[in-house]
Amino acid sequence: MIKKKLQQFCNLIENKFEFDVRAFSLFRIALGLIIVLDLAIRATDLTAFYTEDGILPFGTLSSNFNSHFHIPVYELNDSFSFVLFLFIVQFLAALLLILGRWVKISQVVLLLFYISLDLRNPFIAQGGDDLLRVLIFWSLFLPMDQFYCFKKKNNFQIKYLGFPAFAFLLQIVFVYFFSALLKSSSEWHSDATALYYAFSIDQIQLKPAKYLLQFPDLLQSFTRLAYYIELLIPLLFIVPFKNNTMRMLAISILLIFHLFITATLFVGLFSIISCIAFIPFISTKWMDKFDSIFNNPYTFKNEPIQANFSSTILALIFLFFVLGINHKNLSQKKIGLHREIVNSSYFFGINQNWGMFAPDVYKDDGWYVYEAITNEEDTIDIFRQGEPVSFKKPANVLLEIKNDRWRKFAEQLTQSNNSWIQQYFCDYLFENWNANNPTIQIKSLRLIYMLEKTPAFGKVAEVKKVVLWDYKPRK
Repeated sequence: MIKKKLQQFCNLIENKFEFDVRAFSLFRIALGLIIVLDLAIRATDLTAFYTEDGILPFGTLSSNFNSHFHIPVYELNDSFSFVLFLFIVQFLAALLLILGRWVKISQVVLLLFYISLDLRNPFIAQGGDDLLRVLIFWSLFLPMDQFYCFKKKNNFQIKYLGFPAFAFLLQIVFVYFFSALLKSSSEWHSDATALYYAFSIDQIQLKPAKYLLQFPDLLQSFTRLAYYIELLIPLLFIVPFKNNTMRMLAISILLIFHLFITATLFVGLFSIISCIAFIPFISTKWMDKFDSIFNNPYTFKNEPIQANFSSTILALIFLFFVLGINHKNLSQKKIGLHREIVNSSYFFGINQNWGMFAPDVYKDDGWYVYEAITNEEDTIDIFRQGEPVSFKKPANVLLEIKNDRWRKFAEQLTQSNNSWIQQYFCDYLFENWNANNPTIQIKSLRLIYMLEKTPAFGKVAEVKKVVLWDYKPRK
């Protein structure tokens, strides 16, 4: 009886929402490419963030930070050679995904490796990492190896009918809808100053954002518009009538939304990953146009690919699981899923919290000074290649940040509950400088943060010198 009712529900969904298998295959390629790009960026800081010679050797992390239960991969060994080997395996899995060979095996490998990689150094993790893992997880339910791959087939099925794809669609809706609900402060509502504060953060401010700060009234309008885009536009994905048209309308608006974010704020790969998440839901009409560009000579079958009952049940279970996680993030009371159940989401890689600039915008802006005393008693800044120390604000704070992971780490470093990391970071800076600068050795180091809280519009910011750690090398 339950199976019959569930089948009727799924049939109802399938009659209203159909998907194009070619879009799944295109998504496979895009997902593989963004993984390659992500790994390439991470590899530039492989030693600093993931090895025993970096800031947080695994033993140090495990003794100071309670990680979540998962299948260990990067925790097995944190030597440079082993971590490099794991990066290569992950890269090869992404390459196989792009080529469409051994797709399911590649997806499982990538998911397991990413779960471990993100937990190996949680202090550089961000929303884009959550979204990438979520995309890999839900892609396991989709037939992604039917098109654009080295696979000999004469007849192709382009239509997909199945609840798992709809569950994936709802996951993408949750990203935006719950992000909007988490934005509960007056900055997003009565004051509408959220974008003013976001655009004022020097560590992520791009030139267009700085220019727009001259127009506070316009930014108030943009703030309200951004809120309602997140809250309402994703709901177009699940409108039951003319769904293909509604989906493409939602995708178009959200692409413009992310283009605006990319043009104004330095947010790493988040916006690109977000745009890739729309690809599985491109309509057949637009996939036909895409195929016509390359003149692909396919012979199509009329019958659709249908999801089996077991994958439908699993997708339904995980969908309710994800809904419970997002409800738990939203709730100010101790209601919703039990904490242990929420923590188990890390095992599957679907842990998520879409709280970007929520409930309000982070206002503790600033820049770092690494004040060191040399053996010759000179005072230098080792962050700025040994120049004399200056506490003057840099002309462009963003240019001093290597990438978004260093920006995230710098942000985490100032948090009071992460103060234990500061000593280990100073260890790394001290040893790294002396190893690479034999003619200018240092004997002490002060980690200084020039705290500049973002003021209200029209006010002048005050800068406060904060010594995070006064470091002397341990004997």
